[in-house]
Amino acid sequence: MSEDDDALVWKCPCLFQADPDIAGIGVICSFVIAAVMANISTCLYLMLFRCGCSPQEEIQSFHRSIRSEDFNPIDRFMRHYMDTKILSSCREVSWLGSLLDRLEQPLSELVQSLADVQLATGIAMLTAAIIRLNHGTITVYHFNTVLNLAWLSSNVHLLALLVIRTKILKSMKQGQRPSYRSRGGGWKKAVQESLGAGLDVIIRVSGMLFLAGLLLYGSYVSGAEGWYDNYNCPASCSLGRRKAGSPEIWMVANFVLVLWEYPRRCLMLWPSAWEIWLDRLRHRVVDDKSITRLAAGTSKLPLWRRLFNCVWYVLASETLDVLVGGIVWFSLGVWWIYYDRNYMYSVSPAEESEKENIVDGFGQLVPLLVLGVPLLQAIHTYCAIKGKWTTCCD
Repeated sequence: MSEDDDALVWKCPCLFQADPDIAGIGVICSFVIAAVMANISTCLYLMLFRCGCSPQEEIQSFHRSIRSEDFNPIDRFMRHYMDTKILSSCREVSWLGSLLDRLEQPLSELVQSLADVQLATGIAMLTAAIIRLNHGTITVYHFNTVLNLAWLSSNVHLLALLVIRTKILKSMKQGQRPSYRSRGGGWKKAVQESLGAGLDVIIRVSGMLFLAGLLLYGSYVSGAEGWYDNYNCPASCSLGRRKAGSPEIWMVANFVLVLWEYPRRCLMLWPSAWEIWLDRLRHRVVDDKSITRLAAGTSKLPLWRRLFNCVWYVLASETLDVLVGGIVWFSLGVWWIYYDRNYMYSVSPAEESEKENIVDGFGQLVPLLVLGVPLLQAIHTYCAIKGKWTTCCD
């Protein structure tokens, strides 16, 4: 055996044992179904209410000359297309327009509820997996499954933050900022107002940062050389091994993704940070649309700035966040879970694999029953839209 092959084979007891509480069919199905519900609800909200359907009286504008359009040309094109081609046609139908007017509040509550469930579930599963990692009682396959599920919950919650930001901040462009600051109240009131909606936002951001730390640690562990070649071994065998090969590449990619997305999404919930960015920094880094009328283009900028702007527009586009994070990356996450599961069962004893396909244990039934929580929230949302919540309760 060559030195390279020897590095890929871990010298530790590698007898696969089923763990239905982590990778059971009930656990995975309930988790993926809840994530799909959250993703669909979030994309529906963004499609309907980030494209010009929100009540305009909520925005207190004092500079009518500044147009309420997106600085990002990608988002501006997509929202203009949605608004003129789809939503305007919907509003021409009286009952459909009335339905859209009643849909915004209950749908946003549904998105926030589902996103919070995803955040809490991801933190709980990844924390338990790391504890078992240190005890040496979880295999590489099961740790990787938990990591993939945590990434799903992370992407869903990051996408839902666009909805939460829309509800909290509205528009932060000059002349359209909501009057969230009040006079008086002392420093405590000022701190609360500068953070947005208050305690709920602080808790969400704290949970996000905690999940980000867990994802970084999990990605670091999974960067060990030979990680994908030893699925049946204890994950603790990877501790102390060098980082190399494709596991190291994915580890670096995960680090870049977390360190770019999480700080950016957290600052998006902070009004003071938005004001500093739009009023003092953006025109020095990207373009001058945040301090001038949108008619002022980027033609006066040097070539390198215009090239940088193209890259920036792609990285900061909400449209691409939805397409890449909400659809492409989410679909890849589900596929990786499915692929890992089939691969592991093809090389493991049949009796061990069968244990994870029987839904009769406590760890399998609880996630399926907990799935009823977002379903109840969806029913509540539907009844609220119809204005028949009292009738539904009867």
